[in-house]
Amino acid sequence: MAFTAWEFIRGALMAILYFNLLTMLVFGVTTGGFGLLFAPFWSVPWSFGAAIVLGPTVVLPVAVLLRRTRSRTGHALVYAGLGLVVGIVVSAVGAQTGWAFVGPAPASGAGFWQRVSAYSFSIIVVTIDSAIAVPAGWYWSMRRARRDDTRPNGRAQLPSPA
Repeated sequence: MAFTAWEFIRGALMAILYFNLLTMLVFGVTTGGFGLLFAPFWSVPWSFGAAIVLGPTVVLPVAVLLRRTRSRTGHALVYAGLGLVVGIVVSAVGAQTGWAFVGPAPASGAGFWQRVSAYSFSIIVVTIDSAIAVPAGWYWSMRRARRDDTRPNGRAQLPSPA
């Protein structure tokens, strides 16, 4: 499936939107509403940062390799795997910096694994949400691109005057 840069950007933006909505929903439910208010303060900047850093360096080369693959299931599985990797990388960086997660803060001077343990719920949520949001963003963008391809010149047509 050939794609354009705009389709890639559109898919990345939808993945960011899906990730943030899922994260707010999960933290909102599990924290009695507190997470619904708190999650956007860390999930939005981290998701845009991940998209800016990992999008062109990791996801775009994989997307270029998938151009000749027609299987939607194959695409979805690859993008779910990429989402899983993105979630793990972002979680590892977040745990190392000790910033941006919901949960009790580890003691100052705590090592990497103590931080991972303290933030384990957030790490699981971020990883699963990423594994869902990335293929969902691809799917939305793919459906939109296919719909645009069926229109003459790829643009929405205005209704003709009667």
